[in-house]
Parts: sequence; C-alpha cells; structure tokens
Amino acid sequence: MGSKFTFSFLARILTVTLISIFVLFPAAADAQGTSIHVTLLGTRGLEDTTDGPFPAEAGVLIEAGGEMLLFDCGRGVPDRLSQLEFSKSGSRLGVAKVFLTSLVADHVGGLPILWMLGWTRRQSTPLAVWGPGPDGNGSPGTASLTANLQVTFSANTRLRRDLIGPVGLPSGGIQVRATEISEGVVYQNNGVVVTAFLVNHDPVKPAFGYRVDYGGHSVVYSGDTTLSPNLIRVARGADLLLHEVFVTPPGNPSGSQDPFAAYHTTPEQAAQVFSQAAPRLAMYTHIVKATSSSSPAELLARTRAAGYMGSLEVGQDLLSIDISDSIKERQPSTCPEPVIAAVTDSNYGQNISSNGTIIVWGSGFTPSGGNSIQLVRDGYDTVTIDENDGSDFWDQSSDQINVVPGGRVPPGDWDVVARNICGTPTRQFQITVH
Repeated sequence: MGSKFTFSFLARILTVTLISIFVLFPAAADAQGTSIHVTLLGTRGLEDTTDGPFPAEAGVLIEAGGEMLLFDCGRGVPDRLSQLEFSKSGSRLGVAKVFLTSLVADHVGGLPILWMLGWTRRQSTPLAVWGPGPDGNGSPGTASLTANLQVTFSANTRLRRDLIGPVGLPSGGIQVRATEISEGVVYQNNGVVVTAFLVNHDPVKPAFGYRVDYGGHSVVYSGDTTLSPNLIRVARGADLLLHEVFVTPPGNPSGSQDPFAAYHTTPEQAAQVFSQAAPRLAMYTHIVKATSSSSPAELLARTRAAGYMGSLEVGQDLLSIDISDSIKERQPSTCPEPVIAAVTDSNYGQNISSNGTIIVWGSGFTPSGGNSIQLVRDGYDTVTIDENDGSDFWDQSSDQINVVPGGRVPPGDWDVVARNICGTPTRQFQITVH
C-alpha cells in the first residue's frame, strides 16, 4: 500500500503542477521570461450596480518577473483576488505591493479588507502602499490614510496577533509601509519598473496613472482622468493601455449636464487618446455608466464612430491578458458551486484528529488542483491548507480532498470551508477535532 500510495501521490502532484503552470496559470510558465500577465479585478465605477448588485470597483493585478503588483483596491477587489488565489508568484490574496491612483472611495474601499484578510498570506511581510500625498484642500495623503487604518482596526490586530490560538499571526504582516509619490519611477525590482505620471482628474488632485515596463513590454493604467495629454505622452506605443471611461447618454455625448463627466473620459475623448497613443491593444476598464441601458457594443461603436480603428476591447472582471511578442486574452473561468457532504477521518469515521488525515467529501471541487480547505473557529481563528502544504494536501478530485492539519488545529469544534479554483466557497460544515 505504501508504494502504491507514494506513486499515486507523486503522479497527482506532478499532474496538478503541470496543469497549474501551463493551463490554469499560463503566465506563470513564463514568470521569469519576458511576459507580463494582467488580470482585471474590478472594472466598474463607484456604486455602479447597473450590471448587478455586487460589482468590483477599480483594481488591476500585474504579474511579471516574479513580481505581483496591485493597482488600486476598490470595493470587491479582495474577493476577486480570492477567486484567483494562487499563482507561481504566490498567493494573490497575499499581494504585498499596492499602487493607488487616487484616494477616492472606489479606488481604496477594498484596502482594509486586503490588509486584514491578506495577513494570513503575507505572514511577516508588511503591506507596502504607494499613492498620492495630501492635496491642496487639506485632504490627507496615503501616509495618513494607512496610519488611520492601523489605528481604526487596532483591536482586530491585537486579537489576531496576540490572543488567538497557540501562536498568533506574525506582527510584521499587519504593518503598512506607505510611500507618497510624485512623477517618475516609484518602484524597480527584478527587471520590473513602475513609473507614476500625473493625470487630469481635477478637482481630485494629485491623481496618477502608472506605467509598468518589463522585458521590452509595457502596460499603462490611466486611473481616473479626463482627456490627458500627459497620459498620451507616457502611453505612446505601449502594448496595453487600460483606460477609464464615463459612458454618457447617447443624446448627450459630451456629458455637459453631468458634473461627473467633467473629470472623467467620454468614449469620444477616449478615441482621441487611443488614436494619439497608438497602443497595441486599448481596453476599457473602470467603466462608469450614466444609464443602465449602456452596453459594451454601444461603447465600442461610439469609440469607432469617433475615429479610433485600432485594436479595442471592453474589459470585464477576471479577464486576463498575456503580453509578450503576442497579446492573448483569456476569459474568466467558470466553476460549479462546491458542496461539502461529509468530513471523515481516514477510516471514514468521526475520530478526527489534528495530526491525522481529514477527508472532505462533496462535489464541485476542481480535480486538476487549485482547491483549498479552511478550518475556522469562533469566526476568527483560521487555518488554511492548500497545495503549498505539499504532502499535507493531496488526492484532489471533483468529490474528495485529503488534508493533514499537522497539529495546527487544536481540539474543539471547527467549521470546514472548501474552495475550488475559482475561489467559490462551500457553506460551513461543522466538525469536532479530538
């Protein structure tokens, strides 16, 4: 049985690894090459519920050279990161480098959740945040925002660091290092260069866009702006230009009767930007609709009618783009909703122990890998077991996952939650650990 188990285990690990690298996370196969992997996490504007009640606001994840960088963190963005979860660069929910374009709510509303929820993934690594400094009207900058964040949630920090479980979370991972930026290179590591540039979002100022360069390729993210000559200059010839848009009513394309249109970009203005910047691919993101009847087809048609005939797409949440000598788009994955039917020990009984095997039975798991198991106690104490735990996590199929907590789960009542590769969670299933 031992040799059979070993062979089966190694075969599964090899299969999961190969599929994960080349199919599920294709950009990871070239993580040390010259490709840039971009994932749109949030593509809607502030409180935009025209496509449903749960939109994700501004957020873009860029991975290159082993670096994992998040640009903006609006409401819903941490949930999107949870849906993606693992890459060869590590846990995406554990992203530790965040670049803010402005401090408006739909660009920072998800930051507290990312900071606290990602702590279990970052462990001892602080969250580093780059963003604007104070404006001329007395509003504070990024340093004040992050300092107040730490004060506001200090009770939560103390609880999770000092009072939960035999060993609390490392104190380093809940620290925040803020850098208030100006135009120019703001980050450089492993061949990845991040350059900030000013955009025109008056009365919100300063407001920035970012350009990311790696291996001879580039991505430009506009942030919030109206038509900006500075953005056009920086974005000229980029591989990918991600640009915001305010979709004004067709009968009022200039948005002359809408005060928000004055500091955002209409489709007609975006056509000018794209024509002058001439990127290999232009893509709309952070899309604000003035009316619920606006559609992607209408947005594309208005941009074409205004004169832009280059490559153009309308982004959606979890759309990914691989940039190398070619540009490839990958549509969001769809997964069934997972369900836990039973949780047993290795003998299919209820003598579940922390050092023994726990078998989670159900449906909707991802047989090729990318699942995770969380054990939660009292709503706070959380132990996550996934593929990073090696031999403590195996035998993934559509209806079974085996895990060994390895002493990390003290005796008592625990709730089990399983997630498949899309990050979709099951309902909690209660067990007793002996």
